[in-house]
Formats: sequence, structure tokens, C-alpha cells
Amino acid sequence: MIQLEHLNKTYTSDRSEVEALCDINLTINDGEIFGIIGLSGAGKSTLVRCINFLEKPTGGRVIFDGKDMASLTHRELLAARRRMSMIFQGFNLLSQRTVLKNVCFPMEIEKGMSRAQITAKAMDLLRTVGLEDKADSYPSQLSGGQQQRVAIARALATDPKVLLCDEATSALDPTTTQSILSLIKKINRDMGVTVIVITHEMKVIEQICDRVAVLDNGVIAEQGSVRDVFIHPKTEISRNLILPQGEVTEFIPGERCLRLVFDGDTLLEPVISTMTLECKCRVNILFANTKIIDSKTYGQMLIQMPEDELAQERIMAFLEDKNIDFREERADGNNEAC
Repeated sequence: MIQLEHLNKTYTSDRSEVEALCDINLTINDGEIFGIIGLSGAGKSTLVRCINFLEKPTGGRVIFDGKDMASLTHRELLAARRRMSMIFQGFNLLSQRTVLKNVCFPMEIEKGMSRAQITAKAMDLLRTVGLEDKADSYPSQLSGGQQQRVAIARALATDPKVLLCDEATSALDPTTTQSILSLIKKINRDMGVTVIVITHEMKVIEQICDRVAVLDNGVIAEQGSVRDVFIHPKTEISRNLILPQGEVTEFIPGERCLRLVFDGDTLLEPVISTMTLECKCRVNILFANTKIIDSKTYGQMLIQMPEDELAQERIMAFLEDKNIDFREERADGNNEAC
């Protein structure tokens, strides 16, 4: 278990102070996939570097396996970091080493294993990530997705308890991202490794995470299960991450629209068809998508309301009666929860 208690990080220069993190309180349970999401500059990378003490917090505590990281000796801190492996957006492979030797490298540093044992374990890890046939290749000969798989195998070489993923899929195309996320989920399930995912992409969180914390300007805006944050976002930053402003509303200036969120049950019902029949009015569907969260399908839709105010009231009364979450969306950004 990892606990962050009143964590703060302030960068100080001769002329100013920048508060990167403020009063962060999080508990990350053993064996779960925990997501930390925020826009660029929100403090995500600073937070992950404070978790493994590559950055020393200005205040607060990081508790890992029941021990305060700040109380550890230098040798104990190095041992703790080896149990918290990290994978990066840029892969960080050693270009002059083959794929096999890249995976061997962390074990060579630790020592205590023979060359044969190191090679055998590295090959097992390459089989885990599906790259045993690339053992003698160099990073420059691999695709981005293959390089990230090598980076994952290398991160697993020290038998970590926690895998820190800092924007690990941001440099990859959508298809490759899907395969890497599936691999991370498989590692979590089969090896019991706790995974912390740092990202700015809600689709990454939705696909593999159990819980999520939304970081905004160094502060936790909200946290909870992925399902709850998706269906009942409590803050503007969360709503914007789920349905970014401007994605569709830029095409409908001045129009009144509703964003509907369907849970795994109502998604199977013909809600819009029933609504148009019962309310005796038509709506324009501007945007719609579905997502898989915890093996259940959820969805959201943006509809343009009719101009008639009575028709608008009938529609909102219908949605309330059906227990469908909705909120108003306006092109000018003046949004209201309903």
C-alpha cells in the first residue's frame, strides 16, 4: 500500500516560489491499477517522482509498505525504489545494447545472480511481453510499441511491487496504445503488480484503471472509482477531461444542448427514441460514444435541444424520470449541472 499524507512540493528560486503540489492525500491499494489524470502542467510527473522520492517532498509523508520514505537510509531508499519500477513516454532504452541486454541491465546492477540466471530471466520477461524473437535486435530496429514492451520487461526485471507508468502511451498510435494497455492489465492480473498510471488521456483511465484521482494545478480536484467519476463528475476539470470543451460545441454557437450519461443498464434501452415519442419533439444528436469500464458498457451523448421551452422542460422531466444523468452544455462554456 502507498499512502500520501498532506504531500506538498514547492520549487524555490532566487526570485520566486512555485507550488507544484498542495496537500495531496491518496491511498493506493496493493494490486490495483490507480490512475492520476490531469492536463499538462497539473503536477502529475512531479507527483510520481515524489512517490519514489526522486523528488523529495517539501512537506507531508509518503508511506510505502508501512515505512515513511523520508525516514529511510540511503541504502534502504535505493531498495525501496527498486520495488517501484518506472516506465516512461520516451522508453529510455540503451541504444548500444541489444533488447536482451537492455532487460538484463537492472539485474547486472543488483548483482547476486549468475550470467546464466540473468539471461534466462530476461528471456522469460521478453516472452511475457511477446518479444522473445527480438532478443538480438537493437532499439533502433524496433517500432515504438516494441520499444515500450522492452521498457516494460526491463521494469519487471527487479520483481517490483509497483509499476509507475508516466505517460507511457502518449507517444504511441491508438492501436499500439491499446496493445500496451492490455499488456499492463495482464501484468497486473497475472503478477499482482500494483500499477500507477499517470496520463492526460481519459480513454487510458477508462480502459484499465480501478480508481482515479483528478489533479488540477497541483491539487486533487476529486477522486473515486472510474465509474463514479465518469458518470458523476463533480468538478469542471473532470467534466472537461471526459468531454473536452470545443470538441463538438464549437459547431453550435448559441444553441442549448444537454450532455447525457448512460450507465451499463440504460445504454441498452432506446432512450432517445422513447423520449422523442413521449415528449412529442425531435432532438439533434451532435456527439455520442461508448466506453468499457469494469467490463460494462457506458456511454455519453450530446443532444441539441428544440427551441420550444416547453419541449425543453418535457425532455428534462423525462430524463429525470428515467434517472438518466444530464447537464447543460453551452458553446460559451457556461455549463450547468442538472
